[in-house]
Amino acid sequence: MASRLECGRFALTDFAGKLLRWVDDGYLAVDGDVFDRGIQTAEAMSKLRDGVSPRESGGAHFDGPACTAAPRRPARMKLSGPPRTQTRR
Repeated sequence: MASRLECGRFALTDFAGKLLRWVDDGYLAVDGDVFDRGIQTAEAMSKLRDGVSPRESGGAHFDGPACTAAPRRPARMKLSGPPRTQTRR
């Protein structure tokens, strides 16, 4: 979200840079502490540091940093408000 707010749109390169800052410096992490990072995420971050394109750093399974760090809402999660009802006409 920070990347989108700063760039006015989603910018993959900026987002990847912020992910590296998150891992290396604790950028936007609670108390600056990054923990419980997976093996594939660590490998993807290493590739980013080595200059591999963000599009290529996640590997074949696409379980790289973007999947791990990006907040997602489960498909069945209720957002808010009363349940919707359908009306018949």
